[in-house]
Amino acid sequence: MQQAIGQYIMYQRIMNHEGIDRLLYLAVTKDTYQSLFQIELGQLFLTDHFIRLMVFDKESEDIVQWIPD
Repeated sequence: MQQAIGQYIMYQRIMNHEGIDRLLYLAVTKDTYQSLFQIELGQLFLTDHFIRLMVFDKESEDIVQWIPD
């Protein structure tokens, strides 16, 4: 989680610096979402849309949830 969030923050800062006006989402599997972002620590990063997630099903490769939607 530490490495993924660090990369997300780095990309977000670069995009802001370059004036790129796009929303950045971190792609995670359903299992990762349930194990890391459903607990209190993971919820801290979702507060105030600090991090946006795209949750996908690894088996079907379908997007199952956008956070925030």
